[in-house]
Amino acid sequence: MQGTILILDGAATNRIMLKVRLSAGYYRVVQSERLEGTDRIIARSRPDLILAGDNLPDGGIGDICAMRDAAAPGLPLLIVTRENDDAARRTSLRCGADDAMSLPLDDLLLLARIRRLIRERNQAEDLRPRDAMSRVLGLSEAPAPFERPAHVAIVAASEPAGTALGRQLGPALRHRPEVLTLDALHNTQPPGSGHDALLLDLSGAERGPDLQLLSSLRSRSATRHCVVIAVTRTATGAAEALDLGADDVVSADCPPEELRLRLDRHLAVQRRSTQARETLQKGLRAAVRDPLTGLYNRRIALPHLARCAGLAQQTGQPFAVMLADIDHFKSVNDRYGHSAGDAVIAETAQRLSAGLGAGDMLARVGGEEFLIVMEDTDAGDARRTAQQLREAINGRPFSVCGPGHPISVTISIGVVAVTPPDGLIPEGGIPPSLIDMADRALYAAKHRGRDRVSLVTAAA
Repeated sequence: MQGTILILDGAATNRIMLKVRLSAGYYRVVQSERLEGTDRIIARSRPDLILAGDNLPDGGIGDICAMRDAAAPGLPLLIVTRENDDAARRTSLRCGADDAMSLPLDDLLLLARIRRLIRERNQAEDLRPRDAMSRVLGLSEAPAPFERPAHVAIVAASEPAGTALGRQLGPALRHRPEVLTLDALHNTQPPGSGHDALLLDLSGAERGPDLQLLSSLRSRSATRHCVVIAVTRTATGAAEALDLGADDVVSADCPPEELRLRLDRHLAVQRRSTQARETLQKGLRAAVRDPLTGLYNRRIALPHLARCAGLAQQTGQPFAVMLADIDHFKSVNDRYGHSAGDAVIAETAQRLSAGLGAGDMLARVGGEEFLIVMEDTDAGDARRTAQQLREAINGRPFSVCGPGHPISVTISIGVVAVTPPDGLIPEGGIPPSLIDMADRALYAAKHRGRDRVSLVTAAA
C-alpha cells in the first residue's frame, strides 16, 4: 500500500468515485460523510492525507481546515471544490489547505498531487526532532525570523515569453519577479543561485529537455531547496512535472491571486524546512562538540583514533597520540572560581589548537584533559610539537580575571609515538590501549614534577 487516505465528502457518488481512483493507485481508503467525529477517525486510522470535498452537511472549507489543525497538525489536506470554482480554490488555500483542485478531476494529476503532498510531509517529519528529545537536547526551534521579500524568477524559453508571463501573473505577487531565459538559468554560476522561487514556464513543452530541467534543478546544490512552480498546458504535463520535482503546478491562465497564495504557502514551507535543517545541524554539532571549547568530544575523537590506527596498519606510517592535562587545575577553580576555570580551559584549547596543524585532531575528553592525534608523525616530531604546546601554555599568563590578576598555568603532556613494523597493527582494542599508554605517560610527567612532556614509543 502507498498509504492511507481519508475521504471526507458529503456526496456518496463522490466518495465512491474517489475510492475507485485511489484504490487503483494502491492507497488504503477511509471514508466519512460529515465533519462530526472525523477527529476520532483520524486518531484511529492515522491517515497520510485528507481528501475533502467542500460539500459537507455540517461544515465549510474553514471548518475542515480548523478540524485538521486541531486533530492532526501537519497532516496534508487536499480540498476538491465544485466544477471550475476558482473562488473556492482560493478560499481553500487562504484557510490553510495544502492544495486545492476543482472538478472534474484528472486521475494522473490527482495522484501526482497526492504523492507530492505526502512526500513533502515525510520530508518535514524527517527533519523534525521529537518534542521530548528536542527539549532535552535544546533543539526547540526558535521563532521565525523577520520575513524578507522573496527573490522570485520567471524562467521561460525566451525573454519576451517570460515578460509576458510576468505581466499576466505578476500583479498579484508580493514578490518582484526577475525574468530569466532557460539558457540564462543554465549559465548562472551556480545555476539558480540566490533565488527563493522559480516560476518555470513549461507551457510549450510536454516532454524533453525543458521538462527534464526539473529533476536537474533538484540535483543541484544551489536549487535543490528552491521553490519550483511549473506552468504547464496539460494535466499530463502537470503530473509529470510534479513527479520530476516541482513543488506545484499551475496553468498559464491561473488566476494571479491563486498563484500568490500557492507561492506564499510554498515559501512558508521552505522557511520552515530551512529552519528545521539549521536546527538539526546545530543538534548534530552539539552531539559531537564540547560546548565550552568548541572542540570535538569523545564521540568523534575515539573513532578518529581508530581510523588513524587503521590507516597506519595499511601504510606503515607513524602517528602520535597525546594526552594533555592542566596542572593543579582544582586550585584554579578553588581560588578564582569556576567561571575563571572555564575561561582557562577555553583559552587552553585555543592555544593548543593554534599550535597544531590542519590535519591534527584536538578533542576535549575530560574536565581539563585534551586528546591530540597527529597522523604521519614520528617520535621526534611528536616530542617537538608537545614541547611547543607546553611552552604555549606556560609561556604567557592567562588574563581571564582581568589584566591586574594574571593566572599562571602549566600543562603536562603524555605522548605515545607509534611506529608500525611492516605496516602491521593488531586488530581490535588499539585506540583504548593507546590511550592507556598515553595516560601512563601523562602520569609519569605529573610524577616527575608536572609542566613536562613524557614520551613513550610503541611498535604496535
